[in-house]
Amino acid sequence: MAKILIIEDDVAVADLVVSALKSEKHTIDKVHTGADGVNYLESGNYDLLILCAGVVGSLFSVLLRIMSFVTSSSPKRQIVSAGYSLG
Repeated sequence: MAKILIIEDDVAVADLVVSALKSEKHTIDKVHTGADGVNYLESGNYDLLILCAGVVGSLFSVLLRIMSFVTSSSPKRQIVSAGYSLG
């Protein structure tokens, strides 16, 4: 199974995604900030990154670190989600 990192600031959304992926026997790490996500990316070897676009915001350094994950020589996958507020 895949080792997956989820970077999502909405705890309820993150928990839902984790629950679904764990039911498929994947190994999941979950963080809620871009800075924590970068730390996990640097210390872990992930097959998939699920990233909430809102977490990155204006943190250019976080975006650069994440881009290096995607462009590394080993095959990786990335999913970026964008949340919208109705209020």
